[in-house]
Amino acid sequence: MPIVGFNFSKINAEIKNENYKGNINVNILLPTVKSVEKKDDIAGMKDIISIEFFLSMTYDPKIGQIDFSGHILYQGEKAVKALKTWKEKKILDEEIALDIYNHIFRRCSIKAFSISDDVRLPPPVTIPLLTKGEPKKTATAG
Repeated sequence: MPIVGFNFSKINAEIKNENYKGNINVNILLPTVKSVEKKDDIAGMKDIISIEFFLSMTYDPKIGQIDFSGHILYQGEKAVKALKTWKEKKILDEEIALDIYNHIFRRCSIKAFSISDDVRLPPPVTIPLLTKGEPKKTATAG
C-alpha cells in the first residue's frame, strides 16, 4: 500500500441529546474526496499526491455527530494516473480508491472510538463483549 502519510486537519464531535434512550444507529457513509493535488518532492520521494477527505459519522436518531477532515499522501506510479483522473472527472481513480477509503475508515474509526467516549456518545463500532457461562468445547486436531 503506497500510502506514505496521513493527518487529520479538523475533528468535530457534538452530542445533541444526552438523555436519549432506545436504539441508536451510526451512519458512516463513503468518505468525500474534496481535492487531489500533486505535491512536490517530500523527503526525497517523487510522484506524491495529497488527497483531502471528509468523513461524517451521524447518529440516528439525531443525538450526535463526529466529523473528520484530513489528508492522505499517496506515492507511486498510480498517483500520477489518479491525479489525471481527478482533474478530468473529479472522482478518485478506481485503482487506488479501495486502499484510500479503507485507510480513512480504519484511522477515523479508531479515533472516533476514543472521541465518542469523551463526548458521551455510543461507540460508532460494536465492541465484542464476553459473557460468563459454560466454556464452549473446541475441536482439537489430532
